[in-house]
Amino acid sequence: MFSIEKVSLEMPSAICREDFESMLSSQENICEGTLSIVLPIYNEESVLESNVLRLRSYMKSAFKCKWEIVIADNFSTDQTPSIGQKLAESYSEVKYLRIDRKGVGIALKTAWDSSRADVQCHVDGDLPFDFDDIKRVIQAAQEGYDVCFGSRFAVGSFTDAKPLRRYLSIVFHYWIKLLFSYEYSDICGIKAVRREAFSVLSPHLSSDGWFFNTELMLLADRANMSIKEVPVRVKDPPGRKSKVKLLQTIANLFILTFKLRLKFWVDGSVQKTRRAR
Repeated sequence: MFSIEKVSLEMPSAICREDFESMLSSQENICEGTLSIVLPIYNEESVLESNVLRLRSYMKSAFKCKWEIVIADNFSTDQTPSIGQKLAESYSEVKYLRIDRKGVGIALKTAWDSSRADVQCHVDGDLPFDFDDIKRVIQAAQEGYDVCFGSRFAVGSFTDAKPLRRYLSIVFHYWIKLLFSYEYSDICGIKAVRREAFSVLSPHLSSDGWFFNTELMLLADRANMSIKEVPVRVKDPPGRKSKVKLLQTIANLFILTFKLRLKFWVDGSVQKTRRAR
């Protein structure tokens, strides 16, 4: 038996493009041009310091805007907290955030809800993405797209994921397309979201776990926000074993995605209108 991630089925108030545009016109732009990159992590003592320093070095050369790296620690039980705190004390661009429970969704929501940055980005803590691809995703958000993400399956992308993982990802993507008429080539991976867009989406996001990524993209698409996909190159670090229970996670995602589809059907006021591209 496997456990199903708990997601609230309480019906959220309608989210639509008109609400989003109204918020854009009324909300003060507090941190124009600033960037926050969040690394959700759990028990990463062996690679945390080297990964953060590699990313910091790249950011210093690639971005002229003000930026920060946020280590979002999902209640690690190894030496991750002490390493994260030491990095935050040693480098002004690095922040350490301790979260009292596990879950990618709660890590991102906690970090992004408290952020004042103009663009907020999510990158996996093991840094499987090419840094230049991370830059291109962020730049798309800086150019004005509401939500940008790195696609593993778009033309020009590359992934060395194991066959089973790749196959399940493709099947799950077609499941998404079937239920939601989702037009993009992927739904997971690197994400960059403008602060104003996330302020609208945040109250409607109920998942604390992996489903957060799917929920975010489907709600943004439902709200008719401008979305940009960027082909990315993904390489799993050599010798690294994933902490994700693949089959259980995929089963959870299928079930929770169907529940979200039921939400959309019941809440008739949430209507998706296709915009011209």
